[in-house]
Amino acid sequence: MIVGEPLDLCPCESGVAASTCCRGDDGSYWKRPVRFEQLPSTGFQHPRCYARVLGDCSTQLSREHLVPKAILKQFGNLLIRGLPGAREGSAVGVGPNALAARVLCRAHNSALSEIDSQGTRFFQTLDSFRRRALHPSDRDLALFSGPDVERFILKCGIAFCASGLLGFKTANERLPWVPPSYWVQLLFGRADWKPGCGLSLWGGAGHRFEQRRSVLLEPMAAHGVDGVAGLRLAPHGMDFVLAVDRVLSVEGADLPPLAYRPGSIAFNKRLEIMLTWLPGGLVHAFNVNVRPL
Repeated sequence: MIVGEPLDLCPCESGVAASTCCRGDDGSYWKRPVRFEQLPSTGFQHPRCYARVLGDCSTQLSREHLVPKAILKQFGNLLIRGLPGAREGSAVGVGPNALAARVLCRAHNSALSEIDSQGTRFFQTLDSFRRRALHPSDRDLALFSGPDVERFILKCGIAFCASGLLGFKTANERLPWVPPSYWVQLLFGRADWKPGCGLSLWGGAGHRFEQRRSVLLEPMAAHGVDGVAGLRLAPHGMDFVLAVDRVLSVEGADLPPLAYRPGSIAFNKRLEIMLTWLPGGLVHAFNVNVRPL
C-alpha cells in the first residue's frame, strides 16, 4: 500500500487533509459510502420510472444517460453483449447517442447524482492510471468506497435493462428484461446484499491483466434464476462482475476465478486504487501489468 504523510490531502479528493477525512489514527483508510437522503413520500409512481416501486416519484422524467457522458468520452467504444435480437454471443458496438433514455424520474435521478460522481471518478481514474503507468511517474493513491462502485455498476445495469438494451436468454431467443424491485431497493440503500453477492474481479490475487481497447457490458446468468442474475463490466480488459443473485456463469467467457470485493488495484506497483469495505473483510490485491496497446 502507498502511504503519504499525515498532512497530505485525502486521496478521496475531498480537498481536505487525510488526517481529518478518511485516514484513521492508525494510518489506515476508510471512505464512508454515500448516504441516501430519504425522498419526500409523494405516493406517485411514474409508469416509466424504473424506481417507481419506491413510491416517491416526481411527475417529470429526466433524460437518463445510461453511462455518464464523461466515461463515454474517456473510453469511447462501448460493446454490449446481450442485446435483444442480436446474434447469440456477439458484442455490438453502441454509439453515445443511443445511450440515453427516459427511464428515471427527476427526483430519483437527483438522488443518485453522488453515486454517478463517485462511479465516474473511479472509472476515469482507472483509465488515467493506465495511461500514466506507460511512462515513469511518481507514486499516487486514489481512494474509493467499494459500496459506491457496486451501486454505480448496478445503476448502469438497471438503466440498460429498463431501456431495453439488455435482455435475458430463453431456450429460443433473448428477451427484454425488467429488473425486480429488489435491485432497485439495493440501489437506493433500502436492502442489503445477499451473502457473497456484490462486486468481484475476475482473477486471483496478484493477477496480471492484459489490456484490451473498449468497454464490454453484458448480463450474467445463474442456475435457478429467471432473467439476469448479475452484470459484467470490463473496461480495458479488467473484468468487474456484479453478482446480484448467485452468479455461476458468463456466456461465452473463459475466465479465472472470482476475487470478492477487491481492496487494491495497483498499476505497475506505483499507482494504486484503494477500495474500502466494511471492517473485517478480506482484501484482495491486484497488480495490473500495463503495456502499450
